[in-house]
Amino acid sequence: MANRAIYFLVFSLPGLLFLFIYIIYPLALDVASSFTNWGPVASWFTPAFKFLGLQNYAYLFTDPLFLESFYTNLIWLAVNVPASMFLGMLFALLLTNEHTKGARAFRTLVFAAMAIPPTVAAFMFGYMLFASNTGFINAVFFGNKLNVFGLYWPGLLMMILITIWSSTPLATIVYMAGISIIPRSVLEAAWIDGAPLLTRFTKIYLPLLRPAHVVSFVMLSILTLKVFDVVYTLRAPGGASVMLYYMYQNYSYGAWGYANSVIVVISAIVVAIAIPLTLLMFRRR
Repeated sequence: MANRAIYFLVFSLPGLLFLFIYIIYPLALDVASSFTNWGPVASWFTPAFKFLGLQNYAYLFTDPLFLESFYTNLIWLAVNVPASMFLGMLFALLLTNEHTKGARAFRTLVFAAMAIPPTVAAFMFGYMLFASNTGFINAVFFGNKLNVFGLYWPGLLMMILITIWSSTPLATIVYMAGISIIPRSVLEAAWIDGAPLLTRFTKIYLPLLRPAHVVSFVMLSILTLKVFDVVYTLRAPGGASVMLYYMYQNYSYGAWGYANSVIVVISAIVVAIAIPLTLLMFRRR
């Protein structure tokens, strides 16, 4: 038993160190500093450093800029997550179907989006497709009259389209993994019995892909909540800011402790989404 415990500690130590250095310690520092006025002037060992209690959070939830960013994140979640899940499941069904022609070429096109960084995708969509005078879609369908970068809703929808394009391949991979573990006998029995496509989708794929639904929902929710590069690249078109961009602006102003309170709120939302759904998935198993 002693040898097994030593082996366990030796082999798990690198992972535990990585977990502590890159996750636990930074998160603990964020939480601790969110109750202070930590910044360039008020560092940890200066007389100006003060413990503020819940003042940062009280101001955070009364600041119209943060509330607008929070509202934008909620809209982003409500559109991006269901759309990416639906498209990912649709593509997974097509790519795993033996009768789909050109599945390999289509698979390459779907996964190509994962190889393109979101910053590059933002330039592609923002300036090559939607921007005035340079955007193809704006020129062809709107006569260069659509002010995408100056209005809230067009700017937000443009950025949501970019994230849908970038996150759909991730959902596709998750659903392909889920389809691969569905018993083949069940699918063959439905095929032999002549079950219509809609019936197979609603009675077989949707229920048996419940773990894939949960994993996709959690992962896409986390990706949506931490979206930043697209907003930063396009400079929050139409004022469509998000919580991480709001945090970045406060960091640049030197309000480090206050900015970390935003991180704590985002982390709390992620935990509130991930833990109940994960527990529900394991209970149903």
